Amino acid sequence: MDILLGQGCADDKNIDKHTVWRLNPNDTQLTDLKQIADSIYLVPLETNDSCLIKKVHSLTYMYNHFYINNNQIDIQVYDGEGNFLYGTAKHLGSGPHDYLSAMSFCVLGKDSFEVCDPISLQVCTFSYPKGLVDKWRFPEEVLPIMQYEYLNQDTCVFIDGINLKFYSRSSQKIIKELKGKHKVQFSKTSWALHKQGKSLYCSDIFPSNELYVLTEDLEKKLVLQLDFGKHNFSLMNLSGDFAPEHYYAYMDEHPEYAYPFQKFISDDRYLAYFQFEGKLCVAFKHGKDGQTFLFRNESYSRHQLMIPHHVDEGKVYYAAEPAYLPFVVDTTLMSREDIDRMNRVSEMDNPIIVVYCLR
Repeated sequence: MDILLGQGCADDKNIDKHTVWRLNPNDTQLTDLKQIADSIYLVPLETNDSCLIKKVHSLTYMYNHFYINNNQIDIQVYDGEGNFLYGTAKHLGSGPHDYLSAMSFCVLGKDSFEVCDPISLQVCTFSYPKGLVDKWRFPEEVLPIMQYEYLNQDTCVFIDGINLKFYSRSSQKIIKELKGKHKVQFSKTSWALHKQGKSLYCSDIFPSNELYVLTEDLEKKLVLQLDFGKHNFSLMNLSGDFAPEHYYAYMDEHPEYAYPFQKFISDDRYLAYFQFEGKLCVAFKHGKDGQTFLFRNESYSRHQLMIPHHVDEGKVYYAAEPAYLPFVVDTTLMSREDIDRMNRVSEMDNPIIVVYCLR
């Protein structure tokens, strides 16, 4: 089975009509968080010399804990109030109980998680308070790796940006590969894999209108198909010698296209982020047949809804830099306690987790 990357809305008559979400990007309005969220609360991450965050590469919230991938260097763990608990920085190195890179990670339990280290061709298991307790290796044929996630207890899914590789830990080999068949690449605009509950969602890292769920029989099931009509973008529009580093210039020269970014389905809420006419936009609806709201972010305007770091159970999590915090919240949706907490934030602090409770 091939992965179809960068396609516009398919003309496949077999697609369930409830899967298609038709959007007119010309109908966007200035972002109004009250139409999307019932409430907003803040979780400032503790700041001290043991847990300085350079960049939030990825974030997961489970077991009332925040797991932060800090710039692909270390994994930091905070409780639900933002208090720093522990991290893996002391294991960064070349020793037998160390790792060289933290490309991606998977949470296994409340105080245990794996870190994928493609430089060393291994996945390291950390358990608090013991530290690195185990590791398993994978062959070079799995490389390159951009992200990995578990489909089930035995099967990992590795993605290199174009191809999906299903790897069996028990067999220690790739048991299936879904290859992309397009020849032209665009720059990365989306994460390829994200897990919500027991469902593992898959989307192309390039602008594409499709969102899939990976099934236990190692196939992709289409669960969402965006349709922007005449504004659909396709990689087929690009010449064969297109250079991915020119994607910014291409998007500036062709603002008439809607360029899809992240897409989410969470507790029957649908979110789709895209760029249109140079603006970051978001589509939101509750239920397959619910009313669609289309919003756009304007530069330096209040309020904005940025591409989240994590979405689950009807909540959107965004790690905001302190200086940008006032632009991504609506104080009318916040408690007095959270407003006071925001006013105490310093620009030298770690990021603040903004949690939007979706309507």
